[in-house]
Amino acid sequence: MKLRGLALIVVGLAFGAGCASGERDENYSHWEVAAVGVADECNIPPQSFSQQMTYALAFEGSSTSLSLFEEGDYNGFAAGVLGGCRLVYESSVYKEERGDSEDAYIQWKLSGEAFFQLDGGGCDIEARLNEILYVLPSEGAGGREWETLEIDYPPRDLDWVGTETFEIVGVGSAIEGIEPGCTYEVLTAGVHSP
Repeated sequence: MKLRGLALIVVGLAFGAGCASGERDENYSHWEVAAVGVADECNIPPQSFSQQMTYALAFEGSSTSLSLFEEGDYNGFAAGVLGGCRLVYESSVYKEERGDSEDAYIQWKLSGEAFFQLDGGGCDIEARLNEILYVLPSEGAGGREWETLEIDYPPRDLDWVGTETFEIVGVGSAIEGIEPGCTYEVLTAGVHSP
């Protein structure tokens, strides 16, 4: 089983759309985010992934909803809790059809953690990036190097950095080569986009 690129999974999150006018809603804060696959337990050989997206956050106290802003729509995919500069979030369990058979599907959920700031700083995102890079899987000791990720934003310009883990929680009987519990990890990094 291949995850068929995380892009299909992330785009498949578009279950609830709002604000279809094409304009950005002032109730959201936006970040242009690059997502890059950094660990793949689900595919042999591991699959690469890289995509640009616009993340949008709506805040209600410390509760936060996370959406993708795409083609004028806000597509909610996770809810989280904010503490200072740190956001912890997770999605519901999603079912992704993988063919015509009712037994050809996977079920998965996403959990994430990010550090972010609005314009002007205050959250030392570059230091957070270095902490995350140090613990990411790599071929050598001491974590990942930023240059190997091929993200266009330099670390000093970042306003968002985090990781997301997609976990397979169920598999239909028509799907071969994957077991529930495998994960796919993504690094997210980007800039605030007022």
